[in-house]
Amino acid sequence: MTLPAAGLSGFEPPLSEEEAAIQASVHRFSKEVLRPLGRELDRMSAEEVIAPGSPYYSLFSEFAKLGLDPTLLAELPPEMAVRIESLIGEELGWGDAGLAVSLGCAGFPLQMAAAAGNAELVELCQGRIGCWMATQPDRGSDNQLFDIARDWPAGQQANIGNLTAKVVGDEIIINGQSSAWVSNGAVAQVAFGLMCADYGDGFFDSNGLPHGIAVIIPLDLKGVSKGKPLDKIGQRSLPQGEIYFDSVRVPRRFAIAERDAYYGAVSSSWSYAGTHMSQVFTGV
Repeated sequence: MTLPAAGLSGFEPPLSEEEAAIQASVHRFSKEVLRPLGRELDRMSAEEVIAPGSPYYSLFSEFAKLGLDPTLLAELPPEMAVRIESLIGEELGWGDAGLAVSLGCAGFPLQMAAAAGNAELVELCQGRIGCWMATQPDRGSDNQLFDIARDWPAGQQANIGNLTAKVVGDEIIINGQSSAWVSNGAVAQVAFGLMCADYGDGFFDSNGLPHGIAVIIPLDLKGVSKGKPLDKIGQRSLPQGEIYFDSVRVPRRFAIAERDAYYGAVSSSWSYAGTHMSQVFTGV
């Protein structure tokens, strides 16, 4: 029997030399960068955290020095990539949960663009602070029902939510707002958005389940604005806030998934986000 190793964060399965080296480097980063930065940001107001010149922005350049972006993990064998991803998430959570979530969200649009194999969107997201825009003020993150026969009341239409899209020709026109709980929403430059969509025949199929779209959205487009950053009790190092859309026009080619593939994209994004959260809070 191979005994577990007593490692930095407790008992570990035996790690390869490369895995152990990555864990040690992220642990050192979490100790020397995340913990001091998290303490500093915790004492600041939400507005001060996102202001130009805030120490918050040093997070991304410091993390980039580790060379652990999503493109690296994509090059590894899957069984190794999932172990390294877990080691990274746990160590970042050990350092500071808010900053760990911020880093995860920052790379989320890039992650989804890479998973879709869309080189244009990968280039668009590279080097930008990202966010995952799935929650809305009037329905939370309830944007999926897979077993409608079991879970949905007969004859009742779903709540399409506050943030919706209309697909017209080569454009996606977005209106409404996200919730205040969008992580990195107050600072993001690009978003991965999930929302109900009208493709010209209404928002609903014959069962009342809404059509949807998953799309990468540059947040410097005309019609995009942001609310005040959310002031919180915990995870104060994580900037969150609303994003508003007033007839924002996005090229249709920026869609990751349209009508037929939407619920698969929802499932994929939730599986990644939920796994990252579990890794981070295992570290906590």
